[in-house]
Amino acid sequence: MKTNGYTTIEATIIIPMTILIIMLLVWLGVFFFNKNIMAHAASRAAIMGGQHPELSNDDLVEYVTLTAEDIMKNKLLFMEDPVIEVTVNYMDIVVHISGDMRLPDSTRMGGIYTEKIWEIDLTEKGARLDPSIFVRTIGRVRNGLSENRVSASE
Repeated sequence: MKTNGYTTIEATIIIPMTILIIMLLVWLGVFFFNKNIMAHAASRAAIMGGQHPELSNDDLVEYVTLTAEDIMKNKLLFMEDPVIEVTVNYMDIVVHISGDMRLPDSTRMGGIYTEKIWEIDLTEKGARLDPSIFVRTIGRVRNGLSENRVSASE
């Protein structure tokens, strides 16, 4: 029995599948890398915004947006600049970041056109609390508890 040519046929099946699996694993790694960078930028910007109670809501939105953009600058792969939406309420700051990962033009193999491959969409929330209000509230709670203990023991 002749076995000439079997390795060539097996290689034409196995090598493309191996390359496809490797490319998929790299793409998944890039996806999770981008998602991690965006989540870090959103949570860090919300936390840093919460540390400035003296800013007005409009100034705080601008500050948080610029902080998130600065954290993500030149770190995202295969993504254009994501959209950053900031909502400031009395007690919290909500940062929503969304963006699309796109294949580079050189990897589309001529006929494959994709508008967007995977969308990354996440929301992080940070507390906005004036330190003086916090200290006063804690003082009132402590005073209220100590008054209740005295009156209960009498």
